[in-house]
Amino acid sequence: MNRFLRKLPLLAALLAIGAAFVWLDSDKDFKREVFPARSLHNIAPKGASLAFRYLKESRGSKAPAVSELHRMIDYAEIEPNAVVFRIGPEKKPGEHESPDPNKTGLKTPPPVKPVVTGGPLLTDGELNWVKGGGRLVLALDKNYGPIEVVNQTKGDDFKKTFDFWPGVNRFHPRPARTLNFKGASLDKAKSIAVLDDAHTLFALNGEIFAARILLEGGTGDVIVLASPEIFTNSHVGLEDNLKLLGQLAPSTRPVYFDEFVHGLHTSPGMIEMLVRWGMGMALLVMLAGGMVLFWRARASIGPPEDDHKETRTEAIDFVNSLAPLYNRVLEPHQAIALHYKNFIHTVTAQSGLRGADLRARIFALLGTSDEAGLTGRRALTPSEFFSLLKTLNEAYGRLERAHRR
Repeated sequence: MNRFLRKLPLLAALLAIGAAFVWLDSDKDFKREVFPARSLHNIAPKGASLAFRYLKESRGSKAPAVSELHRMIDYAEIEPNAVVFRIGPEKKPGEHESPDPNKTGLKTPPPVKPVVTGGPLLTDGELNWVKGGGRLVLALDKNYGPIEVVNQTKGDDFKKTFDFWPGVNRFHPRPARTLNFKGASLDKAKSIAVLDDAHTLFALNGEIFAARILLEGGTGDVIVLASPEIFTNSHVGLEDNLKLLGQLAPSTRPVYFDEFVHGLHTSPGMIEMLVRWGMGMALLVMLAGGMVLFWRARASIGPPEDDHKETRTEAIDFVNSLAPLYNRVLEPHQAIALHYKNFIHTVTAQSGLRGADLRARIFALLGTSDEAGLTGRRALTPSEFFSLLKTLNEAYGRLERAHRR
């Protein structure tokens, strides 16, 4: 028991830490602050959690899955006909160096072309994947490689210029932006501008707001929109935004939300959230402290303590201390009365008798009819006290032997 009590502070500390983790995992304000805007894990107005949840819940159980993408398309094993949403990308995959093939598990990964202003829009891996039937949705609020995003002072003149999405007629372009494809190309070997390969789907103030790029010799496409807000929690339910989401990602195609461009290389767990919240050093200190405590508990200092515990009963010591107490506070007739009352309760519990039958049973066990002496209604001489005490003890013995039979 003493050993358990010594561990109570450590147990309380562990429970407090676990409660803090559970609180952080369920706290909505924490999730609003820790995840980037336009991430599907962000539940704030600028997050994309509702768009992800809508697609995930609105598709049938047999439809392809809606998942997260934590790697570059060049090295991710995604389906040829999948749809990848890249909403308000903070990073451009082509800006990073090609990872080590041994670490990615690919024997000959395609080289990654850098994304620079006026350079290629897609890396080699993205280009091959789109040509094979994939769809890349780029919802941009700032320049993306060769594509320039232009802020507009007003957004009233909004027109549908190409009937590609039935039922989708108007978005909510606030803030108003347009796209400029001038001088941009799909790859370095191609001199034709992206604008020549694009179909303008919607126009704002006479400029491109949404466009679809078809690749020569391919079956996929790239959809570019000048508004990531269309898919954010604050706007996804406005006007035809949900219809657009369904048209871009039909239930027959797998869907991925690109979290790699938001800096998430794995699905975020509690450890990553704590690190993002600035508690990485605290976790390191806790880990080091736990290792020290474990080592201290395993390493003995000095001779071992004697774990011997007293196992004999304490009944004798209890009686020896209780008897003088009763002797001081009770008169002889009062002590006999208490002993007799306890005897009556014992007989009642074991026999189940009541009334006259109980009374007859008691006096049969006692072998005496001195009820006045047993109930304490008269004073007792020392000899009478010891005689009645002997009578009661012998009656207990007879009751015990009868019960055993």
